[in-house]
Amino acid sequence: MAHKIFIGHNFFGAGNFGDDLMLDRFLRRLAVCGRQATVTACTPHDVESQRRRFPAIQWVAESDGLEFADLWLGLGGTPFQLECGPWSLDHLDRERERCSRLGKPMVFLGVGCDSPDSVRDSRGRRAVEAAERIWTRDARSAEAIDGVAAADVVTAGADLAHISLGAAVTPAPEPALLGLLFGLQGPGIVDLPAVEQIVASRLPAKTRWLIQEARSFPSTERWNLADLPPISLPNETRVLG
Repeated sequence: MAHKIFIGHNFFGAGNFGDDLMLDRFLRRLAVCGRQATVTACTPHDVESQRRRFPAIQWVAESDGLEFADLWLGLGGTPFQLECGPWSLDHLDRERERCSRLGKPMVFLGVGCDSPDSVRDSRGRRAVEAAERIWTRDARSAEAIDGVAAADVVTAGADLAHISLGAAVTPAPEPALLGLLFGLQGPGIVDLPAVEQIVASRLPAKTRWLIQEARSFPSTERWNLADLPPISLPNETRVLG
């Protein structure tokens, strides 16, 4: 009998390339592990793009699908975070309540934690305490989460997105190429006028502005790129997602 997995994180389809890499690697490993499974995932974002990219997954609205699953899976990302506001912890708390009400086990795979404060927060703590297992994507996250988890719940693992890139073809080096990627947590972290001066001083040398986040909102790569005057824009813009 096939296992029924419900992916409870709701950021897929929001335009982040790293999220798609995580999902790709998870599906690839699931296909070779020898166990049959069906996967349902929720997104309030661009569901059609996700259906095209990952047709093996049943994509549903955020509130649908968990009742038919054997397991709630928090896959990838940094669900335990406060730097970008309380939205993720609020979501986890709602999902924890749903799992409790429906009697569904919770596990996390390849997840990050931005600070010990995010798991000491009552919402983060409740999610950690409800989880049967948590595999983190780095040792720092494992240490932070382990501080509030029960014994033998947390295991340090690997970043699924990075594993997915392990088989990627490495492009040939390009002399004098400068790549810039500024996806930030808040405005003012990078001095954009200084960036303008650096780019302008390099002309005609090639500069690439790398964009991971497809959406444009404060502090993302597209947002910062739009703040540069046309005369100092990089020679090329590459959208990674």
